[in-house]
Amino acid sequence: MGTDKREVMTRSISRRQMLKMLGLSGGGLLLASCGAAPSAPAVQATPAPAATAQASTAPTTAAQGAEAAVASGQYDKWRIGSVDPKFAGDFRALSWEGEGEMRKWLLHLNSYMKAEYPNAKLQITWGVPWDEYWTKLPTSITGGDAPDLAWMHDTRVQSFASRDMLVPLDEYIKKSPPDGWPQEFYQSQVEAFQYNGKQYAIPYDWAPGGLYVNQDMLEKAGVAMPTENTTLDDWLATAKQIARPADKIYGINLPFDWPAGVYWVFRSFGADWYAPDLSKGLLDTPESIAAMQWMVDLRFKHNVTPLPENVQGVDNPFSQGMVAMNWSLNDEAFVVDELVGTKFKWDVAPSPKGKSGRFQFVGGSGWSIPKGSKQPDLAYEVTRFTLSNPEILPTTGTMGSMFVSRADMWQNAMPTPQMHFKAESFKHAFYELGKRDGVVPPYHPKHVEWESLWKRYTEPLFIGEQKDVAAAMKAFNEDTNKLLQELNKT
Repeated sequence: MGTDKREVMTRSISRRQMLKMLGLSGGGLLLASCGAAPSAPAVQATPAPAATAQASTAPTTAAQGAEAAVASGQYDKWRIGSVDPKFAGDFRALSWEGEGEMRKWLLHLNSYMKAEYPNAKLQITWGVPWDEYWTKLPTSITGGDAPDLAWMHDTRVQSFASRDMLVPLDEYIKKSPPDGWPQEFYQSQVEAFQYNGKQYAIPYDWAPGGLYVNQDMLEKAGVAMPTENTTLDDWLATAKQIARPADKIYGINLPFDWPAGVYWVFRSFGADWYAPDLSKGLLDTPESIAAMQWMVDLRFKHNVTPLPENVQGVDNPFSQGMVAMNWSLNDEAFVVDELVGTKFKWDVAPSPKGKSGRFQFVGGSGWSIPKGSKQPDLAYEVTRFTLSNPEILPTTGTMGSMFVSRADMWQNAMPTPQMHFKAESFKHAFYELGKRDGVVPPYHPKHVEWESLWKRYTEPLFIGEQKDVAAAMKAFNEDTNKLLQELNKT
């Protein structure tokens, strides 16, 4: 991607820094920049001054192909007809994503604006730390300084939509639907960005979860790779054969501080967070208590998963050979490959099943138009072009190492032969089983407040301060019911 004087970026933190932060948190390799979003560790980062945009590495062949498409004049068909081609003002966007994830978006946005609106000035503020982002965006909206386009997450969209902070996209979609909408998109992600029957974002990815497995550790212990038929009990037995906590070697790592990242565990036990109609919480049921007890026991009874202090100062426990089986999202496989290199043999595998069956987390992000956007028509136009154009989505999938939200483009997320994990394992563990067994956690307009309750009641369990799981879950459920009562009054 070449330098262009029209594009201005403000950046706060790089993808590599985010990797380091999450490694220090003890949560393993799991970026808030993609399909799912843990509460990122608090990090002070001073935003860099606005600078002329340029890629940190040379454009890939796929990127060059996308740039060549600009010269062919094929972008005209993506205009919706309501934006003056002589538009010479600012177009502003806001994102939490870091440098590695932004390359593809900067390429597409800059290419489109260069071709169709050469007088416009593209301003993208990216790399805003996760927690800061969800303060910065609503503040800018309520303060009358909303960006024209905003990255949105499926955990947050209902909260923003319920407070009238986003532009419903239904009229835009009716007049100028995204290509393949909605039949070619993952239905779970189409629905994830709806509130009260209206669409408030176009999804850009589909992110299933699974296991990253150090095969050398498993082979040394004489145990087999997990499969979709591996039970939670089997998984624990394998972890116990590998773990040597005195040597800082652990069998399992889960994102305990991110509730969505362990939702599949609850479902595997036959549990859920709420009743289907959100009328009451279900965190005090025997099934939910059993699920939480199982996770707590991983640390304090079986000693197969690290405490935060066990990995303090470690960039990433899995890549450093400290964790044999790490749960994370599909699009981290390419980063793991870069971090591990040839240090050890590794592959990906399905997450295990419980007594109630097999469940697999899926989630994702999208683009929304904030209320107060000065260029909502242009925001929809570039969203439609960037997120549904079959001519550039292969570039997105390849550069972003991700399943784009159009299900018919899944092949472009596959690893190259030069990478150190198997394409067939990746396809089966993430794509095939994600489609078959995928579940989206039950988000609602007060999910952010509920995440705070999760932290209040589960953190003491996960660090060993609270021993009584049943009592903690009962208190957690009582406050959950109060929150749901408030939700149901609105």
